[in-house]
Parts: sequence; structure tokens; C-alpha cells
Amino acid sequence: MRPDILAVSLCHKYIARLKHEENKLEILNLPTSTIYRSYNIQTLTRLFSQINHTSSYVVSQLQWEHILPDSVSTKLAVVIDNLHIAMIIDFRNEDVEPIFIKQPRNEGI
Repeated sequence: MRPDILAVSLCHKYIARLKHEENKLEILNLPTSTIYRSYNIQTLTRLFSQINHTSSYVVSQLQWEHILPDSVSTKLAVVIDNLHIAMIIDFRNEDVEPIFIKQPRNEGI
């Protein structure tokens, strides 16, 4: 069993939590301690990318966007090692599809 991955946004208003066993990404609102958004990583990848992968996904990193002082975080990158992709999620705008960046393994993400 792999431990959950946690990452605090640079604006300190959100925590991203990846639950490995469920392939579930949650964006938690820190001031209210509630779930702001929830995503299934496997479902998002299948719906919006050209990648058809059937085994479990290996997420190694959650990385928040860099922001200017006094601004609010809106984007989060999810690095999926075994697919060699970074998925960028704009969690504040539900109408925007995730962006996928695919790199060869030897170049890294």
C-alpha cells in the first residue's frame, strides 16, 4: 500500500491529496477543511488524452503552479510516471479540459 501524496498550494488555501488506492485526487479547501474538487485520475486520463492504459497509474508527484504574491492558485500538475505524462488541471474552472504533456522517459518531465 502506497501512502497518499499531499501538496500545499503556494497561496496556502488548498491542499491536493492523491489517494493511490482509489486513483482519486482531492483538492481540499484549507479554511473550511472541505473537499473543493475531486477527480478520478484514471477516468480523466482516459476521457481527455489519447492514451489507453488499463493497469494502475503510478503518480509520483503533485506540483502546484507558481503564482505571484497575493494571488490564488488555480492549477495543479499530476505527474504519472508509468505513462510519462504530466496532466495539468485547472481546478477552479470545471469547463476546462486537462492539458497533457508527454515526454520520453529519458528526457523526464
